[in-house]
Amino acid sequence: MYNVQDVIKAARGLRAYLAVDPEGMPHLGGTQAKLAGSLIGMRKFKCEWSGKCQWALQGSPAWSDNRLRSAGIDPVTWRITDKRRAAFAWQQLRTDPHHYSASRQEILVGDANNETPDLHVPLIYSDQRDNLKPKTEPAQKQHFKREIIDYLRDRGAV
Repeated sequence: MYNVQDVIKAARGLRAYLAVDPEGMPHLGGTQAKLAGSLIGMRKFKCEWSGKCQWALQGSPAWSDNRLRSAGIDPVTWRITDKRRAAFAWQQLRTDPHHYSASRQEILVGDANNETPDLHVPLIYSDQRDNLKPKTEPAQKQHFKREIIDYLRDRGAV
């Protein structure tokens, strides 16, 4: 399970690295990296020389700072400054396709009729959801046969 603070920490590290090295960095895997990349505005591209996938900022570091501000995060302290904006940003990142859009954020925040989502709802993937459900044992073939025999015996057929 991931929460908004995990994604902010990952975004801080990615943003710091990409601000220093505009050439890009090796493609990262993992949910936190993907969500953080969407938050700070990263793009994936294929390196001409190596043919490997790399990530880089789509715009300048100032452009990325504006994205963070629109998500309710201060790009200097990396703390949530506007809980309403952060809640809508986290909702965008949690829901499919796990993408943050600054323009959609302005629409969501600007509409006073939109109820502010819960900022503390964790992101749970389907395999994690399956682990949280109580397990029920499937009927075994022998058990199923025993039930049929008992049923037929009760009916006087056996």
